[in-house]
Amino acid sequence: MDLKTLGHGADAAARAFGAARATLVGVVPGATRRSGPQGTLLALTRTRIPALNVVMSMAKDPSGEEVADFAAVAAKEAAEKGFPQGIGFRTTEMWTSLTAI
Repeated sequence: MDLKTLGHGADAAARAFGAARATLVGVVPGATRRSGPQGTLLALTRTRIPALNVVMSMAKDPSGEEVADFAAVAAKEAAEKGFPQGIGFRTTEMWTSLTAI
């Protein structure tokens, strides 16, 4: 498989993963789902599983500002309601941006 084909497959897989997470949150009573224009997803089920209370971006080049805004919302609610949270990215380059948050 050439790199261009692999890249398109990765794009499709990332979109599918994000859509599945959004769908899951959409069927959990009391859950919160919010999507940003840059592709960031706030998905809070309020369960005791961090992976189900997440800010995530499956974009190739995630928006650090949008992720930070959503992460602040998630952190505030998690602290108030006592559930764990997680954060997820498709790329590792985003971690450099997060050190400033």
